[in-house]
Amino acid sequence: MVVPVTTYLGIGMYTPAEAAMYARVSSRMMSRWVHGDKIGKAAIRAQIPVADDKTVTFLDFIQTLAIRAIREQKEKVPLQKIREAIELATAMGVPYPFARQHSTFLWDGEIQLDVAGQLIQASGRRRGQFTMRQIVEVYLKDLTFDNGGLANQYTACDSMGVKILMRPGYKFGEPFLESSGHTAWTLWQACISEGSIDAAAKAYGVTKDDVRVAYKYIDSIRPATAA
Repeated sequence: MVVPVTTYLGIGMYTPAEAAMYARVSSRMMSRWVHGDKIGKAAIRAQIPVADDKTVTFLDFIQTLAIRAIREQKEKVPLQKIREAIELATAMGVPYPFARQHSTFLWDGEIQLDVAGQLIQASGRRRGQFTMRQIVEVYLKDLTFDNGGLANQYTACDSMGVKILMRPGYKFGEPFLESSGHTAWTLWQACISEGSIDAAAKAYGVTKDDVRVAYKYIDSIRPATAA
């Protein structure tokens, strides 16, 4: 599914490095999974497939969370198998399957998707249910979905009564605090520039917990830098 240029606004847009940081994977993996590289084809159908700058959208990002969960299994699943499942789902009228409420099952390097009761089994091989096991995709509980079944919000952090959300139509998909609307990056920077959590909270009219959670969240995802 190719998105018309007129609809690019409101779909959330990240560089591969930004999306990788939020997904907690390497930039190389993110670029390969979404757009492919010289090693092989992409694992998913990018929402903006011809982006010269390798843009990653919100739906692309959400799908990479599923790929990360699949690839973390002891039983190594080739990216080709993931790609085949996505291609079949798309052909069956279910685009972006990993950005929907779904269950993923694994057996002998093969995957099967259950998207809203619709089974998608790319290999076509039949196996007994006793040989299957479901992949735990913890991030799914942090998603909300629109009327069309696609993810439209991700809770990136929920701590001390403070929620940090990501929505494709708000701040280009950047993480923000539900309570104030300020981005987590803004409060993180404020904590540094103002010199303390108290001062940052006062400067932006938010609670100290807001600043504390935002700072800890950003600090946890930032690439490590030498002192």
